[in-house]
Amino acid sequence: MKYLKLKYISNLDIKSNVCVYYIIFSIICIFIGFLVGYSAYIAIALIGASGILLFISKEPLKIIILLILISPYAGTIYLRENMFDIPGSKPILVLGFLTTLVSIFNLQSASKMPKYAYYFSVAIITIFTISTLRSLAHLDVINKNLIAMGKNTFTTISYIFSVYIRDLIFFIPFIIIIKYAKTEKHLNIISDIIFITILLFSIHLLYEQSQFIKNGMNSIEGREITEYYSDIYGTHRNSLATFYVCGLPFAFRRYFLGNKKVNIIFILVILAGISFLFSRTGYGTAVFALIYYLIISKRKKFLPIVIILASICLIYLASTAIIQRATTGFKEKDIDKISAGRIEKLWIPLIEENLNDTKKFLFGDGRYAILASDSLNEGKIAFEGHPHNMYLETLLNAGVISLIIIITFFYVITRKAYITLKNTDDIKLKENLYACIVSILSFLLSGMTGRSFGPMNENILIWVVLGCTIASCQHINNKSYVQNQI
Repeated sequence: MKYLKLKYISNLDIKSNVCVYYIIFSIICIFIGFLVGYSAYIAIALIGASGILLFISKEPLKIIILLILISPYAGTIYLRENMFDIPGSKPILVLGFLTTLVSIFNLQSASKMPKYAYYFSVAIITIFTISTLRSLAHLDVINKNLIAMGKNTFTTISYIFSVYIRDLIFFIPFIIIIKYAKTEKHLNIISDIIFITILLFSIHLLYEQSQFIKNGMNSIEGREITEYYSDIYGTHRNSLATFYVCGLPFAFRRYFLGNKKVNIIFILVILAGISFLFSRTGYGTAVFALIYYLIISKRKKFLPIVIILASICLIYLASTAIIQRATTGFKEKDIDKISAGRIEKLWIPLIEENLNDTKKFLFGDGRYAILASDSLNEGKIAFEGHPHNMYLETLLNAGVISLIIIITFFYVITRKAYITLKNTDDIKLKENLYACIVSILSFLLSGMTGRSFGPMNENILIWVVLGCTIASCQHINNKSYVQNQI
C-alpha cells in the first residue's frame, strides 16, 4: 500500500538528489516552528502524525532523522509537556518509543554491531542505570533544591521517567545508526541532517536574540540572557552550545564537499548563532574545530586565510559584549575568573571530598551526587546542580572505574576512525570521518567546562556522531575487504 507514495518518495535507498531531503525537512521544521508559536495542540498533533507515518514506513532511520531535527527544541514549553496531559506522552518519548518498536520489528534487516560497539552500549547503559538508581537515595535533597528554585518536585516514578527513561531516548540513535545505516547514502544523509539541524537552530536562535534586543533586554552581565534562553529552550545556554560543539564540523564538511558560496553563508549564520550564546566553551571549540578540520583533512594552506578572516571578524563584526565575554579574566590573568570561580570554589572541594572516600572514588555516589556532597552542605559550594566538568561529573556519579571505561571506549572509537581513513579514497566517506573525528575531539575538549557523558537531550548529537563513526568504519572496511577479495 502506498500512503500518498510516502514510501517511494522518502525511501533512503533511492538514488535521488539529497537536496530533496533538505527542502522537505527544512519546510517541515519551519512549519512546526510556526505552529508551535500558534498552537501547542496543532504542533503536537503534527509531530504525532509524522511519527505515525514514519512508523508505517518501517524504517528506523527516518524516525531518528525527525528526532535529530527537533532535538534542539525538545525543552521548549510545548514539546516538554505531555500530550493532552497524558503521563509519559511527551513528543520526544513518543518518538523514542516508535523508534524502538520499528527497530525491533525490523531486526532481521539490521546489521550486526561490532563487538567493541556492543560492549560500549552495554557499559554506557549499565553505568547510567546504576548511577541513576543510586541517586534515588538523594531524591529528598534533589527535591529540596527544586523547591528552592520554585520547580516541581519528583516522586520516585516521575524521577525515573524524567531523568532515566527520557534521557535514554537520546542514546537510541547510537544503536540505530550502527545497525541500520548500512550504505554510504545513509551516512551522507545523516551527516547532512546534523548540518541542517544546527543551521535551522541557528536561525531560530538569532530570531530569539532579535526579540530579546527588541524587548529592551540587552544585558549580558548577570542572568538576564541566561534566563531568557532557559525560558525559551528549557535549558541553560551553555547546554545549548553542545549542539554546536558536536555539529559545527559537519558545516565544514558540507562546504568542502559542495565548495559553494552559499555554504559559506550557512557557516557564518551558524557562527553567529554560536556568538550569541555567549559561551566561551562554544567560542573555543569553534576555533579548535575549524583549525583541526583543516589539519586532519590536509588543508593547512587555508589556515592563513582563516586567521586573517577571523581577525577581521573580531575587529569589525564581533560586538563589544561578545569580546568582553570571551576574554573574561584574561586581562587580569586570574584563573579563578577565567573558570568562573569553578576551580577553587567547585572542582577542588569536590575532588578532595571524593579522594577522601575510597568507595565514592571507585564507584561514585549516584547521579546528582553533588547535591548531597558534604562540601555543598557545608556551604563551600554554591548550588549548581552539576560540577561543570563531565570528567568530574562521571567521577562523582559513577566512580573512577566507570570514567576509565568510558574514556577508553572514546579512544578506541576515535583511533579506529583514524586507521579507517587510510582504507578509502572516497571523498564523501573521508569528509564524513573528518567531521566525526573533529566532533568527538571537540566534545571531549569542551567537557572540561561542562557537558556530560551520560545520554541527555543536549548531547544527542555526540551519540549520533559516534554511531556514524562506527557505521562509517564498518562500511569502509567491508568495502575494502570486498575489493581486496576481487
